[in-house]
This record gives sequence, C-alpha cells and structure tokens, in this order.
Amino acid sequence: MITEWLIAGPFANEWEEDYIDFLGGEKEIEPVEGMSHLSEMAEGAQVTWKRYETEKNGIVDFQKTCDSAHRVCAYAFTKLNSNKDKRAILTLHTRGSSQIWLNHKLVHLERRPNRYPHLGDRLIYVKLKKGENSLLVKLPGSERWKFSLKVEEVKDRLYVDMGNKLIPDLRVGEGTEAWGYISVVNCTSSELRNVKLEVKENELFGADRREILKLEPGQVHKINFNVRTKRQVRSDDEPEVNLVIRVGREEHPVSLKPRVRSREEYFSTTYLSQVDNSVQPYSMLIPEEYDGSIPFPLVVGLHGANVDDRFQIRGYTMRTWCIMVAPYGRGSNRYREVGRIDVFDVIDVVKQRYNIDEDRIYLTGHSMGGYGSWQLGLFYPDRFVGIVPIEGPTYYDRFLYGRRGMLWASEELRLVQRDLMREIRPILFVQNALNLPTLVCHTTKDEDVNVFHARRMVVALRELGYDVDYIEIPGDLPGYKNHWWGTFGPRLGTDSVNMPPIFTFFRRHKRATNPKEVCYSTVSLRFNKAYWVEIDEMEKLYRIAKIHAQATGGNQVNVQCENISQFTLSLNDALVDLSASVTVDVDGVEAFSGVVPPSGQITLQSDEATRKFSPLEKPYQGLRKR
Repeated sequence: MITEWLIAGPFANEWEEDYIDFLGGEKEIEPVEGMSHLSEMAEGAQVTWKRYETEKNGIVDFQKTCDSAHRVCAYAFTKLNSNKDKRAILTLHTRGSSQIWLNHKLVHLERRPNRYPHLGDRLIYVKLKKGENSLLVKLPGSERWKFSLKVEEVKDRLYVDMGNKLIPDLRVGEGTEAWGYISVVNCTSSELRNVKLEVKENELFGADRREILKLEPGQVHKINFNVRTKRQVRSDDEPEVNLVIRVGREEHPVSLKPRVRSREEYFSTTYLSQVDNSVQPYSMLIPEEYDGSIPFPLVVGLHGANVDDRFQIRGYTMRTWCIMVAPYGRGSNRYREVGRIDVFDVIDVVKQRYNIDEDRIYLTGHSMGGYGSWQLGLFYPDRFVGIVPIEGPTYYDRFLYGRRGMLWASEELRLVQRDLMREIRPILFVQNALNLPTLVCHTTKDEDVNVFHARRMVVALRELGYDVDYIEIPGDLPGYKNHWWGTFGPRLGTDSVNMPPIFTFFRRHKRATNPKEVCYSTVSLRFNKAYWVEIDEMEKLYRIAKIHAQATGGNQVNVQCENISQFTLSLNDALVDLSASVTVDVDGVEAFSGVVPPSGQITLQSDEATRKFSPLEKPYQGLRKR
C-alpha cells in the first residue's frame, strides 16, 4: 500500500466534468510541498500541496481534508522508487470516477457514478522504470470520497486477482448450480492465447473447463466458471472450489471457499446474463415452509443507490408465506436498460429454480428502488400483482440537466432532450396503474427524497379513481427523520422496507390476468404492451401515446387512442365470446365487426387521410417479444 502522499484540493468541479485540468498541466506537473494553485473553493482562493500519511490500510480520505465532497475535485501525488525496470499491477480501490498518470502518461481513466462490492477493485498493468516514478491520482468528489492504491511487482505473464472474484453461497439442504468468476490480467506486451481455467472435481463439486482464446496486453478479463454441487449441502461441510488457471506451462492454483448459509439466513447466488455473458448476483430469503410442492408468492425488492442486493435482502425478516429476492440490477443505474433486464432475468431464473405462483409476484423498492418500482410497475403492469414504492423519487431530470452539456445546449437539442426524458418520469404514466394496486410509503422529513414525490403520485392516482394506499410517517417520531429509517439488526429488519403493512397489502391482492378495462400510455415502442392491448405503431415517437380499451359486454370492445396509428387486441373467452361476432369501435367509429381469427388477435391500422381505423390485411409481425 502507498501510504505517503502530497494532496491538493478541493477544486470547484461545478459541472462534474472530470476532464478539466485544475492544475494547469496535469500531465507535466511535479508538485512539491507548499506549491499553490488557484481554487475558488479554498480560503484565500488558493490550495497548496500538503503532506498526507495514511493508516496501514492506505486509505486517502479527502472528506477529512476538504470541507465538501459535493461538486469538487482533489489530487494526490507521490513518487515510487524502484530498484530496477519492472512490471507491476496498480490496484485502485475507490467508488467514484478516477484518473491516474504514471511518469506523465495517462494510464487510467474511468468515469462512473459509483462502485459496488461485487465489482472488486480496478487493476492497472504498468511498467515502472529504475529510479523515481511520478504518480498522480485525480478523484472527483463523491459520497465516499476516498481511495487506496497498492503497487505489486509481477513476474508471471498472468496475474490472478484474488480481490475481484464472485462465488455463490451454498444453502444447507440444497444443491447448487450457479456461476462464479475470477479476474486475470495479461501482464505482458503481447497477446496471450489459450488461457485455460479448470475446476477440479472433488467430493462436493463437479468439474468444469473454460478457455479464453485471446487476451490483449494489459487486458483485465473475468473468467466465468460453473459451480455445480453433486449432492445437497450439509451444515458441517467446509467446501472448497479448487481452480487451476493455465497459460502455456504457467499454472496458478486457486482455492475459493463459498459461504454455507443455514436455512434461516439469506443467501446470495448468481446467474449468467445473456446480455453480455457476465455473472450477475442476486440474494434470496426462502422460508422453511417452502418445499416445492405448492407455488409460493414472490416479493421482488429493489435496492437503493450506492448499495447492493445483499444490503437490501438484509432489511427483510423471513415471511412464512413468500419467497423474497433482491436483484443487483447492475448497480446504480436506476433499473433502466440493462438494469431493467437484470430484474426480469432474475425473476425468470427464480421461476426456473423454484415453484413460483405467477399470479402473486410483487414489486417493492427503497429510494432508487422506489423509483424502479414506479418505472417497472407502470411500464409492465401485467407482470406484477401490486407495487410498493418506498421513499422513491419520481423523476431524475436533475441528473441530466445538471451537466453543462445539457444546460448550455441549443434550443433544438433541449427539445430533443426533453422528449427523451419523458421516458424517465413515472408521473406521465400513472394511468397504467388501473389494474395495479399501489401502496406508497414516505416520511415527511426525508432529507434525500422530498415527500413531494410521493404526494403528487398519490394525488394523480386518486384523481383517476385508482386503487392506491398511502402511508406517510411523521418525521417527528424518534428514528424516523432519515431516508433509511427504523431499527436494524440481524433478523430484525428495517422499518423503511420491512413494515408489516407492506406485506399485509401484498397478501390482499392477486394479479388481474384478464381485466375488462385496460389503460396504457408510453413514449416508446420499447414499452408497448399490457394485458391484451399492444401498441404497434405511433404517429410521433417520444410523444405520449395512449390507449384505453374496454370490453363492455355484448361482444363489444370500445377503444380510444391518442398518437397511435396501429394497435393489436389479443382477445380471449374471458373478455368476449370468440364463437360469435365481435364489434370493435375506435374513437366512437366501428373499425371491426366479425368473427375473431383463431389466434384471437385483431390488428387495426389508421388511414393517414381519414384517421379511421380498419383491420390490417396481413397479420402484424412486429414487436411481440418484450
């Protein structure tokens, strides 16, 4: 660990643009103690380089030396002495964006909002020269504004990173077939070919073999491997997964020891993502009452920002009537894009491994997870029985408009940005909750997410006459003033996510599989379907498109549309009598009358001139898979 540094900061990083050179020459600088720089964040408008010596853990904590970690930036500088030219690995541990220069050359640049325990440390392969080596680290302010840096000489061609690995827990009384990974680095100046990993078979685990065809110079790669038990795990097992990683004649034996979890504890496991072939974690609570003979309800809990699935699952106490799962959601990306896919992938994997009641899948989440509950629930209302957003924001516009590129954009670009951001504002899609019971929970004095977010969603839902309950916790109660509130401890849970009314609410409801009335709105065909209604084409993308369909009886279906040029109804016997003639009116005008095709699907398309809808002659073959 590097323990002696010179540090300088804070500098005003108002727009959070990490590429601003606050030193007037980051690449060339060789600072000495007492050297000064202009900074509007410092007293006297100047900062000076000061000596900083860390504890043995090597952590440089800028929060202790600078007044603020909000929209600021700081530097650390040191010199590494080497007795010869040699190859080395720099191991950087931090949770924010970072840059590193070695001997005036940029060797590391990473921009990201947060880091998580599952991701491990960042490894940088470098070459040190004999004598002094200048090292400059730049770290923008963040919630955890600190870092540590370790230097380690490497002599082999391949470096195995024992700090960046993932292996699933084992649960007593169950077998396991999941995935793990371990990171390796090519510590040469040429390609490494045919890097092989072998899982050695032993009394508990089966064998597995993997191969990487090519590793580029300096490339860090996670090698996935299958973790498969040959029998049920016993409480007295002391399991070891023994690996051998080879490149040519070079061998690296590795022993990994999975945790053995009792049946009363939560456990973390993994699946292999089809998006990028990465190993992704999730955590579960399974009650003793579950034996697989009958389907169990599933409660999906989404974690907040800057934490992970294990933190979320620890907030719950075991319920005898349901299985609980906490997806990782790819970290702090607000359950959008690949994070959204992760949530549904986890649900699918859990359904494959356990007997889950399809009509009793519930969604809840805290903070960012509350936002995810709004987003996923309103875009996919037919996938869940009900949702419980807790302390959740209902828009993230500030994360985009708070940057210079957005704020200073041209008027035309701002209009485009405004259209794109409609997708991330749940308030615009509240009508989608017609058949989605909702409970909203918030404290009156939440210091991170204002209670306004919850109140306005509740008002909007009640104005529509929807099924919504609201629990607002008075902020003057002891322990109830913070964003994450209540008692916490092993087996106790946390009130903010674990309140009994949340689970009472869930147990009251079962999924509406064939509701007679459906409302759905969207701004994108990526989210275009709910229940028996599907939007196939929009007149204008990224404008609100709405459809309201109702099976009114007498084999009549009435539809109202806005900004939609084509849609499909998937009818069944629970909605109409398919053996008789069915009539569909769109905006008060008859658009279809006759016998529904055997598929049950009717696709209606509007005429550009008359705006009247009529059946599409060829069956629609558009976006069926969501």
